[in-house]
Parts: sequence; structure tokens; C-alpha cells
Amino acid sequence: MAAAFSAPLAGTMFLLEEITFRFQIREWLTALATAISADLMTVLVYGTRPCLWLPVNFNLPPSPTPG
Repeated sequence: MAAAFSAPLAGTMFLLEEITFRFQIREWLTALATAISADLMTVLVYGTRPCLWLPVNFNLPPSPTPG
């Protein structure tokens, strides 16, 4: 999650909530360090955008004319 979406904190929380089911400071720091390093490697290898970067372009319609 950290590498795919460039969200190390979300990756850490996912690990703690869904995989380990407990919150210990040692596990939290280890998970946070690995998530940050995964995000850093993604930025170094793929550039400044996340791997699953999806461009979102919204073309808003012009404002309606008063009438």
C-alpha cells in the first residue's frame, strides 16, 4: 500500500490493523520504517509519482448564463 499509493502511514496502519491485530511500539516502528523505505524506493525507481498514478482531468462545463 505504501509503494502503490505513496502512503506510508496507510501501509503501516493496514499492517497493524489487518495483519498483526495488536499495537506494540516496536512493531509499529518497524512497519513505519519499511513503509517509508518502500515509498522512497518507489520514488527513486519510478519518479515522483506513485506506481499506480492515475491522471484525473475534469473538464467542468462553463457556468450557465443568467437568463
